[in-house]
Amino acid sequence: MANAPFSHEYTFPCHGTTTLKVLYTNSAASVEEWITNAEGSLDSSARKIVGLDVEYDKLSEDCKVLSRSNLYVHNLKDIQEIWRDPDKKKKLQGLKDVAGAIIDPIYFEMKDGFGRAEHRMWANPPPLPPKHLEYAARDAYATYEVYRRLDLFERGFFSLFKHPEKKRGRDW
Repeated sequence: MANAPFSHEYTFPCHGTTTLKVLYTNSAASVEEWITNAEGSLDSSARKIVGLDVEYDKLSEDCKVLSRSNLYVHNLKDIQEIWRDPDKKKKLQGLKDVAGAIIDPIYFEMKDGFGRAEHRMWANPPPLPPKHLEYAARDAYATYEVYRRLDLFERGFFSLFKHPEKKRGRDW
């Protein structure tokens, strides 16, 4: 039996003084409204970075889950394919490894306290415990902030090639 549609907003601390408003919903209409509002607020932005996350069980992926509600991802960026910590030997690194290296070492511990039982709860019927909702908020923030910083680093690096430094009269 399917769950009745629900939508709840929460605000969680994410990093320092940064908080994140979270929409916890199983309603496609609520997601569509959120996307429309996000598009409207980004109209005048030069850089449009939006994160949309689906918490699910291990057998599905975000794009597939979203497509079931006729929400399609057209410009997917997988951070694991863009950057990895060169000091780590692991081929695939999780968000905690990347966020810990790029944002703050505190992110190395972002999954502490989530054992197997807690991980299995993502697939349970709603509602999720507050601990899971706060984790999802921090996960979303870390994903956004890592990508925003990587984008900034990349644009700064490549701008060196587009606008080489002018030669000065004196070289101290």
